[in-house]
Amino acid sequence: MRLCGQRLRPSSLCIKRGSLLGFVRFLRSHYPQIRSWAQLQRVPHIEAWLNALHDSPLKANTRLLRIGDVELFLDDLFRWQWPEAPPPGLLRPEDRPAQEHHLPKPFPHEVDQIVQSALRQEPTLAAMGLLLLRLTGMRIGEMRDLSRNALDYRQPDRFTLQVPMGKTRTERVVPLDAKTAQIVQAIQCQRGSKLGSRPLSEATNKYLMVDPLGRRLGRELCSKTLKKVTQHLLPTEHIHPHRLRHTFATEMIRAGMSVQVLMKILGHTNAAMTMRYVEVTAADLRRDYDKALQQLTVLRRIPLPDPVASGTTLTALHDLFHLLITRLEALHRDSANTTAALPMRRFVKRLRRTRDDLQQLLEQNE
Repeated sequence: MRLCGQRLRPSSLCIKRGSLLGFVRFLRSHYPQIRSWAQLQRVPHIEAWLNALHDSPLKANTRLLRIGDVELFLDDLFRWQWPEAPPPGLLRPEDRPAQEHHLPKPFPHEVDQIVQSALRQEPTLAAMGLLLLRLTGMRIGEMRDLSRNALDYRQPDRFTLQVPMGKTRTERVVPLDAKTAQIVQAIQCQRGSKLGSRPLSEATNKYLMVDPLGRRLGRELCSKTLKKVTQHLLPTEHIHPHRLRHTFATEMIRAGMSVQVLMKILGHTNAAMTMRYVEVTAADLRRDYDKALQQLTVLRRIPLPDPVASGTTLTALHDLFHLLITRLEALHRDSANTTAALPMRRFVKRLRRTRDDLQQLLEQNE
């Protein structure tokens, strides 16, 4: 493998090793006569392995990763002039499946509000850690590795959080508001609080996310806690803590934060990673636009009263306002968009006032 100039983490090496071992197991099972890399041929060995991968339940991105690892390994053996190296070009660019393009999956607004409320009402370390993920956009591994002195508040009302090296191996500073800083301070206060005079172990003392019994916060506990508070809201969806990061990033884009600033807060090294959240908001705009068009179609179907048949123009306008109010109230009851509830109520209230004014004019003209 081409490792010169690269610093691969143990997890990355483990993935590459698994890809190569899978390839070797396939050869041993289907072509036991292969004893040297030099014996490999495009047909039948490589094509048979590619067909087996294609027929497997693995997702396209996983197959893409495994093919890339094997291709890199075989090419390196040839470039290094390894004894009994395989011939070049056994794998080709067209062998790679198209990469799946997955958009982030933020929580719907109403679900997000309920989840935050539920986490605030549960004063456990896991709940506070999940809430911190939601309010800062950190990854769960970064949250677990926070230093006990990660919170910096040397300036009044200006809090920052020093986020350690995570997936992209870069440290960063994330600004916090006062309420989020209070969550960090609450975690600091409860660290090892049930140990009495006993100090924390050297292995955990440097970390922030340590429970009252002196144990580091586990990933599995975070996942279970999040599922507990969301199972009645999204019972059919796969819920995991990383969706809190998706929700934070999408909310920031919707609020007008620039891609460059969000990229730094999230710790992305590639702007394309951050642009996925812009795609989400663009999809939201299209969905809301289509929904508005549907509502306009319904409103346009409201029959206009005939002024002659209604007796007077004021009577016709009064009946039209009454019908419009009735239809808007029905749309409001059927809509799941809670963010539009208050503006809709205000609009209907103004329409009622106009209708009542028309009623007074009708009574005065009688």
